[in-house]
Amino acid sequence: MKENKETQNKEMLLGIGWYRANQWDSLRKASTDAKYLAAKHADWLAGANADIARYKKMGMSIQKLNISIPELIKWCEEKKVPVNKDSRSRFVRDKLANSPEGKNKDIIGLD
Repeated sequence: MKENKETQNKEMLLGIGWYRANQWDSLRKASTDAKYLAAKHADWLAGANADIARYKKMGMSIQKLNISIPELIKWCEEKKVPVNKDSRSRFVRDKLANSPEGKNKDIIGLD
């Protein structure tokens, strides 16, 4: 399948869901894949910062997206999907796609 010129010329943006320490336990409680999430926010934060450094070395554009856990849960309920890695990544991608930072960019969402 051929890509059109508009798609070929878009800048890639890597969106990373950014979680606050005071909502970490809420995220773990809401997530069906909590066993794969770091038990402590500090551990997640260290891993997320290491990932960002690695992606930046690869030359990728990165945008942190502050995540509201109640908003994420509501979004998942509306989409009728569980709160898990896939839905969290999709949430990040959708939020950035509808933001000024995401305009005219191909977005990859990570959580």
